[in-house]
Amino acid sequence: MTTEIKHHRRIQFLLLLFFFLGLKDIQMPPLDKHDWRQTLTLSIAENFLDHPNLFYPRTDIGGATEGIMASEFPAFNYLLSLFFRLLGTHYWFGRLLNWSISCIGLWFFYRLTVRVLNPRAGYFALLALMGSIVFEYARKSMPDTFALSTTLIGVSLLWSYLESQQKRYLFGGLVLTAVGILSKIPFVLLLTFLIIPFLQNEFSPKAKRNLVLGLVPVMISVVFWYGYWMPYLLEQFKNQLIWPVSLEEGWRIVVHDYGKDSWSMLAEAPFHYKIPFLLAVMGLSLLLTGQDESIKFFVGTYSLGFFAFVLKTGIVFPTHDYYIIPLVPLLAILIGNFLDRLPLNQVYVHGIALVIFATGWMATRNKAQIPPKNRVYLMELPSLMETYTSQTDKIMVNNGQFNPTMMFWAKRRGWTVNQDVPYKTDWMPDFKRDGLQYVLIDRHLNDSILPYHLMFENEHFRLYRP
Repeated sequence: MTTEIKHHRRIQFLLLLFFFLGLKDIQMPPLDKHDWRQTLTLSIAENFLDHPNLFYPRTDIGGATEGIMASEFPAFNYLLSLFFRLLGTHYWFGRLLNWSISCIGLWFFYRLTVRVLNPRAGYFALLALMGSIVFEYARKSMPDTFALSTTLIGVSLLWSYLESQQKRYLFGGLVLTAVGILSKIPFVLLLTFLIIPFLQNEFSPKAKRNLVLGLVPVMISVVFWYGYWMPYLLEQFKNQLIWPVSLEEGWRIVVHDYGKDSWSMLAEAPFHYKIPFLLAVMGLSLLLTGQDESIKFFVGTYSLGFFAFVLKTGIVFPTHDYYIIPLVPLLAILIGNFLDRLPLNQVYVHGIALVIFATGWMATRNKAQIPPKNRVYLMELPSLMETYTSQTDKIMVNNGQFNPTMMFWAKRRGWTVNQDVPYKTDWMPDFKRDGLQYVLIDRHLNDSILPYHLMFENEHFRLYRP
């Protein structure tokens, strides 16, 4: 057995151990951080059971509409719905599916980093990524790390095609890259990895040409979905998930209005504290002084692309920490480069890498716990709604505008609104004309009495017939 194979086996064993460590509490209900995004993802997946059309993702919070939403391409939701169809609708399947694919993506990230730098730097970069915010969200029912990992796998296979010219790598790489980028468009940044082999003469010009031709339909599909189909769904059904802004407006919001928050998101959110980010900056400085020009071009293009993405998100970037995820692979590579070139005893360098991983992992585990005062009482809603309503009844919940958490647990469709809306009695005839039959109030959010027929109440909820 060669030294390289032994090294790969050790890395694979590490990743397998990491996978099993992450299975702890995987059956946790979607009531932790970003429960709204998790329940939205799960509800779209559940709706695919009755309406299995990828081009029309449906939510439960469309009000008078069918719930069809202008969202990113719902590959993760659809894949999850297949698990639901085969094994039953269990909310924790979303966590397990995301965690499994994200852990597979780690191996391909390592392979890419080895190609960019070397195996030692790849190992350090891998530990950094494993301890990052990526693996806080890899255990949630959300498409972000699914998209990251799927694209990483695809890009790694495309690099393998350039090395071997085997068409199976080209086909598999193009399909997975398309799925990843369609699922979350900022992961188009990962294509910049391919700048490195494209600028090196050792790869076949014919293979490069075939790859470029193969990427054309991938990019056409992305432009079609985000440039045509998503605006069409918004115009037709009025339900929106993504609110991009112009670069000029993004600069004003991200840099001027929320500059301090944006900097904190950049420096602290990726690894839960600032030291790893400082190591990445030092890794960048070392890279700029001694690496191959193609690697410098890759880092520069990746960084500029991410900055443009941040500006397009506007207020979302400084207020949603998972929007930093597209940058984390690059930061991990820069950390790996710094540790690889650190002039210290190998034991000390490995110790630093393990501390970065362990600190990030512990922070991730702490964030993954349901707070004691979380809204676990929402899990009572399915039986309550089955007792007093039918599955086709439309309801209104006071969970806040565009927050589908209560609706997800109620297993009904309708309106999720801010606290004041149910109390606007003059609006109620319009809602009833659009099909509203019940108003469900979370008493922990607002305990005022409504002037409607009270059908049920307990310490947590009131159910009214307006």
